[in-house]
Amino acid sequence: MPFHGKNIILAISGGIAAYKSVELVSLFKKLGANVYCVLSESAENFVAPLSLEVMSKNKVYTKQDKHTIEANKAYIDHIELAKTADLILLAPATANTISKLACGISDDLIFDIILASQAPIAIAPAMNTNMWAHKVIQKNLSFLIDELNYHIIPPSTGDLACGVQGIGRLAELNDILKHSAYVLETQITKMDKDDIVGKSLDLANKNIIISSGGTREFIDPVRFIGNTSSGEMGFALAQEALYRGANVILVSTVDYEKDPIKAAILEHPNLVKLRANTSEEMRMAIEANFDDSVDVLIMSAAVADFRPKEYSDSKIKKEKNPDNSTINLELTENIDIVKHVAGNKLPHQVIIGFSLETENLLENASKKLIDKNLDMIVANNQEALGNYQSQISIIYPSTDKTQDLEIVELELQDKLENAKSILDHLNLILKARNEKNTDIISG
Repeated sequence: MPFHGKNIILAISGGIAAYKSVELVSLFKKLGANVYCVLSESAENFVAPLSLEVMSKNKVYTKQDKHTIEANKAYIDHIELAKTADLILLAPATANTISKLACGISDDLIFDIILASQAPIAIAPAMNTNMWAHKVIQKNLSFLIDELNYHIIPPSTGDLACGVQGIGRLAELNDILKHSAYVLETQITKMDKDDIVGKSLDLANKNIIISSGGTREFIDPVRFIGNTSSGEMGFALAQEALYRGANVILVSTVDYEKDPIKAAILEHPNLVKLRANTSEEMRMAIEANFDDSVDVLIMSAAVADFRPKEYSDSKIKKEKNPDNSTINLELTENIDIVKHVAGNKLPHQVIIGFSLETENLLENASKKLIDKNLDMIVANNQEALGNYQSQISIIYPSTDKTQDLEIVELELQDKLENAKSILDHLNLILKARNEKNTDIISG
């Protein structure tokens, strides 16, 4: 990591996660960085300046230094720190701090340094789940990214100090190190929102429908034809899309409320959750919401290809067939939801399908991509069903026309990591389509 000899200003605001700053300083020092810590007034309630001073081997600056100028110095502290910084990292960043940054308020030494510096700024938010999801905070974050070119290190999901579970935890320290290294490696002073690793809100204002889980095709009131899909992939896609600023309609067969962390994410103000059991219910829910305001449909649900031709209103009893141990069940084909919707999509709309195959994975998935008029297809095998990890291949028409299809084969990894990759490639498609439309308009 490119920290050796770099001057890092670690600005610490007043959240419970401030206690992690001591370990963060230690990690930076081990990697060769020179660290200067700046505490907001409220941060002093959570971490002792002396601990940071011992760990950093440098003076720790607090609010009292804002208006203090020593006679034997030819410079003002915050201006000198601003000039010498290679990176300013604000971790943790509270909702209050983020809002002040967006408004240009400078009532603490931290803000003086940030406003006076030309160094890249990285911000690691940490706050309550509902505070993170609040429209004001998201709007302020969007302003910091789009207008001030700040780099946002998204918070993680888990147990919060306020007693709830959900998004809002300070990012893992190793993730903060990785993001900080990326900023330094690329020597970013003006960052492109679409190109920065970990940048949130790159799907801001996009309306996305995501299906998840396995459908159930009922034979009678208690029996059904189904599959072992857990809905993990669909939820991971919805979670990641929300983190990136999208408005999401999640059409799912799964009761996610039983998982406290997932239940917290379901409270996100940009999420609408619709429940469906059968293929027909899922089709009706998707088609009812798939209007011209929708930008993307991601069909990650494992939808049954067939359903029983006849449904029994009462439980089928063994006694009705005493002389034969077999029963004949006649099936009829379900409507192919993604193919049906893709056949009526508008030019700006992107349709992503999934293909689960037991043989000839890439060949069969590529054929479906073309036959169903999709913009992308995600191919995986039967081992993905019911597991938290999967090995996927992402296939879509080449955006630069250098070849017919782009095929990206990923290693076995958690489905949330797969979701990030899928949305990264979705962004490439959206960006290429936007550039094409711009060329048409300008031409």
